[in-house]
Amino acid sequence: MEDRRKSPRIPLKVQVKYKTPNAFLADYALNISRGGIFIETDKPLPLGSSVDFQLLFPDTSKPVKGTGEVVRIAAGKGEPSGMGIKFKDLSPEGLAIVEKIFKDFAGIRILVVDDAAVMRRLLSFWLRKIIKCDITEASDGIEAISRLKEKFDLVITDLRMPRADGLKVIEHIRDNMHDTVTPILIITTVASGDDKEKALMLGASGYITKPLKFTELSRTVKDMFQSLVDISIKKIEKMPVIGITADFGEMPSKTKRQKDPYIFLREGYINAIEENGGIPLLLPITANIDLIEHYTEMIDGLLLTGGNFDIDPRYYGEEPSDKVGEIKEERSAFEMAMAKHALDKDMPVLGICGGMQLLNVLSGGTLYQDIPTQLKDAINHQQKKTRENASHSIKITDDSRLFRIINSKSVMVNSTHHQAVKDVGNGLTVNAAAEDGVVEGIESKNHRFVIGVQWHPEALYKNSKEAEALFKEFINESAFKK
Repeated sequence: MEDRRKSPRIPLKVQVKYKTPNAFLADYALNISRGGIFIETDKPLPLGSSVDFQLLFPDTSKPVKGTGEVVRIAAGKGEPSGMGIKFKDLSPEGLAIVEKIFKDFAGIRILVVDDAAVMRRLLSFWLRKIIKCDITEASDGIEAISRLKEKFDLVITDLRMPRADGLKVIEHIRDNMHDTVTPILIITTVASGDDKEKALMLGASGYITKPLKFTELSRTVKDMFQSLVDISIKKIEKMPVIGITADFGEMPSKTKRQKDPYIFLREGYINAIEENGGIPLLLPITANIDLIEHYTEMIDGLLLTGGNFDIDPRYYGEEPSDKVGEIKEERSAFEMAMAKHALDKDMPVLGICGGMQLLNVLSGGTLYQDIPTQLKDAINHQQKKTRENASHSIKITDDSRLFRIINSKSVMVNSTHHQAVKDVGNGLTVNAAAEDGVVEGIESKNHRFVIGVQWHPEALYKNSKEAEALFKEFINESAFKK
């Protein structure tokens, strides 16, 4: 059975700033190794939401960039689960930074200070169960201060000790060492309320109370490391609404002998818009001009889709040949009207396959009604492979908007068409062509974003950075209202 479509995702931008490299490694050990970053948030994030994230480290100029999705992550054994980001992909540059951090990693180091040997042993035993770490023990504040010549990632100290209590340890770290970053966890008793408040004022990061409990220690230690991590989460407030033209046809009715009319669309168009930051809105075919005007008021960008049909050649002054496929007059008329309204408003328009051909015809251009019979030297433009596979290369014009978007002179594309642009429409230029000269892309010189492509990027974008870049640029441009 096929998986159901996930509920709509709200794109998020997440920035995670680590104050020390070891803070990242602690986060990795505690959470990331389970599949992602654990995030404490008052409001739940929508599960499945796509995420563009940045991990920032000290002493590194470039952030680690990647993508992921919101998942539910267990906080630990016996602890409640919470929201998190599961990593999907890291940029090559980011991966190199992470690998260097791991290479240079000397281990997470914790200093445990308590005058009772049994308490030190218990804390050390529990800490090793919570996180992989190296532990140094000190029997009082004086020994602890001498140990602090070394670097530690966490200090845990009892407050009341015969020689130099925990307050002295805190003062030494915060005042003498001028260290405001290293987390300090104090161990208190119910009777040490005043000292606890003084410790917190001096710079202690948190406390646990005797008698100690493993679950409290585990949760608090994780909080200590989390204090070294600044997480900011932003929803993309302006998600542009992208109107998508749909197809129509008839299917046999289960209860009647007659056929029922259907509006339908390949899911890839919807997913491509949704997963790249837009809100997809299907536009049912109509001849009502008032309704078409309302459509254009509702949307920020227009996606003209392809389909298994041909535009009536009479639109460009020719009689249909016997090679012309099914003509859907209602759909072509509707899409012509939608495209004209969008162009008049200088709304971003992306035409795919038949959508590109429609843009060309609307602008006064013509089409080859059938490539195999009209272009004898043409390659096969009706691949037998599925749409998710590319079948031939195209060359991108250097000075075109398309080249600036995908940043490549040659791209492999899929191909499922038997017609092609012949005479280019007014105000349009060719931005891509196949090796046989067949036009594979056009764009407008007179609009801020009007691009048509003959291939199907909606079937390729998950594995093609060029196809993904095209959708992202279209959606980003649609988010900006002129």
